[in-house]
Amino acid sequence: MPDHAAAIDRIDAALDRLHDIIGSLRPPGRVVVGAISVPQIRYFAMKEQFEKIERLLERFEKGEERRASGTRRVSLKAKEPLKRARVNVRALLAAHDLRQQVNEIALSTAAERGPGEEDLLDIVRELALLDAMARSTRSRVVLLMRLLGGAFSGATPLYQFYARLGWKTQDLTPALLALKQKSPLLSRTMALVLEHAAAEELGGSERGVHLVIGPTQQLHPVLVMPLPLGPDDDPLETVLAAVTREEAWQESLAQGTTGIEQDPTPSGEILRIFDRHILDLRSGLMGNAGEISKEAQLAGQAMVLAGLPLAAEVEEA
Repeated sequence: MPDHAAAIDRIDAALDRLHDIIGSLRPPGRVVVGAISVPQIRYFAMKEQFEKIERLLERFEKGEERRASGTRRVSLKAKEPLKRARVNVRALLAAHDLRQQVNEIALSTAAERGPGEEDLLDIVRELALLDAMARSTRSRVVLLMRLLGGAFSGATPLYQFYARLGWKTQDLTPALLALKQKSPLLSRTMALVLEHAAAEELGGSERGVHLVIGPTQQLHPVLVMPLPLGPDDDPLETVLAAVTREEAWQESLAQGTTGIEQDPTPSGEILRIFDRHILDLRSGLMGNAGEISKEAQLAGQAMVLAGLPLAAEVEEA
């Protein structure tokens, strides 16, 4: 995205459209503290996200002016740029030693973007999130993580990744394990509820397989299945209903009365690899696994947002 001025024009066009949508959602009358409705929460979340993007744009444009004038501002704590790898996914997944390949990618990868490029990409990702808020009809989603092979703990790095994004979550795993006698599938399942104005869209973009490399290099494939929740839906009951549907399909498949194409939990593509590093295969973004810091949180959010569709005005470029 080398033409920054043209990119800003396209971002502004998207913001104009989304500003009109936010205006149409403005709640009538006074807002009563302690009695805020779901539509009101969505309105204020979108308004806050819109203002965040405006602040990022203002900061970016000031940085462009400084770069154009040749002036430099001393920063006591400069933002650490995200690492972005060039990944041949097919060759990577066919590698004999996946851990070694990921480590070599991490060692050879640096922040490649020129001045302002990564800041502009941040804005594009945050704009995609605002656009997702406008499309999303559900503010809660269960992220169901099914371990497809290996020990139960193999899904832990992925669970921690979601739990540390800085968004509101609720852990369902202990409740599911307490009910594992109802289904063997529950003994290989972790789950959390994500609450966000774009929950439905975020959950949909996370559907797929994540590969966790274990201590002895065994692979733990983890399938993520999003289950959107309505305002009155109970998360635990929703998970149990999904498990019942899955078991019914497996039984019908064994009896030959249904086919693979009717699978209620299709695996989809491989999205990320977890080892010492996290490698997002869609965007090439890399981060350190298990790190608890603001930088790690922002890197995780960037990986998730990179999976969202771009705003139409930006995508047309």
